[in-house]
Amino acid sequence: MKLKWIKFSFAPAVDNQYLYVKENYFPDWQAKVKTNRGEQKLEIYNAGAGHMLVKLPEGINQISFEYKASTVNNLSKIVSILTLGMLILWLFWNKPISGPGLVKKIINNRFKKWWEQENEV
Repeated sequence: MKLKWIKFSFAPAVDNQYLYVKENYFPDWQAKVKTNRGEQKLEIYNAGAGHMLVKLPEGINQISFEYKASTVNNLSKIVSILTLGMLILWLFWNKPISGPGLVKKIINNRFKKWWEQENEV
């Protein structure tokens, strides 16, 4: 199961306090706090070793992090899976009407010389 959100509760923050989160930084993470005026998004900084750092507004005592994969990220996963599927189909089911399949041809071509050298010795 993949982590999609994290929620922290703590004593109310005073001015110039930061929250260091030991979760891998990635641009698709979003940090939000609830205020009297609604939700406020906070900027997430890439802290050392790929972790996240957020400056806390004064008086805040709860913050939530949510991971929302971008459209480009989701499309790239779909394209990768489709390409892998097409490659598997092409390798194993690409059989000419008369003759061995592609995989058998590859094995025969790569190992034929080696096999013949073994038989000569």
